[in-house]
Formats: sequence, C-alpha cells, structure tokens
Amino acid sequence: MEDKIKILKDITDKLLSLMEVRAEADVSYDKDNEAFVINIHTSDAAGLLIGRRGETLISLQTVISAIF
Repeated sequence: MEDKIKILKDITDKLLSLMEVRAEADVSYDKDNEAFVINIHTSDAAGLLIGRRGETLISLQTVISAIF
C-alpha cells in the first residue's frame, strides 16, 4: 500500500509542477471507503486549483484517475 501511496503522490506532485502551481500533496488511504485521499495544500494558488465551479479540480481528479 505504501508503494501505491508514493506513486500517487509523485503523480500528483508532477501534475502540480506542470501546472506551475506551488502546492504540496498529501496522500493517504481511507480503509472505510476503500479509496485514496489526496489533500493539496497551497497558500496562494487555491483559486487556480479549484477553477471555475471546481472544473480544474475535477479535471485534475480525472487525469490522476486515468493515470493511476
């Protein structure tokens, strides 16, 4: 499980870097829901990450799901 968490964190960090967003991703596994949880922390790019009506965040989730 730790290997999958590291891979998912690396993918997320790379995508954030390609977006030129200064942010840090924390990845964990929620056993109750059997799902990975990604928390993205940023101090100045929250609006950019969320996007209009959450579109950027949804797109990021879609890309990560397709890769992982």
